[in-house]
Amino acid sequence: MIVALNFTLLTVKEINVLADVNSSLIDEDFILTSSGIEYNKNILFLDEEKASSSIESANPYIQVISIERRFPWSLDIKVTLRSPLISIPTKDGKFAVLDHNLKILEVCDGENNLLTKLIPLSGILVDEPTTGSVLNMTNSVNASLGEILAVLMSETEDTQSALSIIDSIEVRQKGDFFIKTTAGVIFCVFASNGATDQALCAFRLYASFSDADVRRQEGYIYFNPQSTVDPNVGAVEWSETPPVVG
Repeated sequence: MIVALNFTLLTVKEINVLADVNSSLIDEDFILTSSGIEYNKNILFLDEEKASSSIESANPYIQVISIERRFPWSLDIKVTLRSPLISIPTKDGKFAVLDHNLKILEVCDGENNLLTKLIPLSGILVDEPTTGSVLNMTNSVNASLGEILAVLMSETEDTQSALSIIDSIEVRQKGDFFIKTTAGVIFCVFASNGATDQALCAFRLYASFSDADVRRQEGYIYFNPQSTVDPNVGAVEWSETPPVVG
C-alpha cells in the first residue's frame, strides 16, 4: 500500500516553462508538446537529455538550459533563446542563419530583413542545410570558423556586441579567413596555423589600439612568428598591406 501511494505521488502533475527572455519565438505549449514528457508518468524515470534534444530539434531557436524535478510532482523546463549571428549562402541560392555554435536556426531567401542584421560569410556554401542541425565540425574550414566564433564570443559581452565589432567574414583559398571589423581593419586567420590562437591574439591586439588609432580603421592584423609586438598580445602585428603568409 505504501509503494502504491509513493508511485502515485511521484507522477508528473505540473510542468513549468521558465524563460530568461521574452519572445514570441518561445511558445510554451509547443515546447511542452515537443518535449515528449507525459503527465502522470513517474517523475523519477524522466529522461532529461532525450526531452531536451526533442525540444531543441523541434524548436531550433530554443536552447534548453535545464530540466529540473521539483518533488513530488513538478518539473521546470528552463530555456533561453539562441541568437542568430552569421549567414552563409547555400547551394540553392538561399541563406542559412546560424548562431555562434554553428547551429542552423533557419534557412531564408535573400529578401529576409534578418540577413541585414547578421555577419555575412562568403567563400563557402552550405550544401543541403537542415534546420536544427550543426555544421559538420570534421570539416577543417567549419572547425576553424567554430574556433573563431568561440573567440569572438569570449572577447565580447554578447551576440549584439559581437555584431557591432565584425562586419563580414570571407573564406579564401586554402581555408584562410579574412575578418573585416566594422572599424575597417581586417584580421587574417591562416589555415596553416591554429585558428584559436590567431583569432585571440588578433582581437587582443585590436583592443589594445585606441579608438583614434589608424590601425583600428585600415590595414591587416595577422599572425607572424617573427613579430616584435608586445608578447602579451601574441605573435601578431599590424600591416598596411596584405601579408604574404599562410
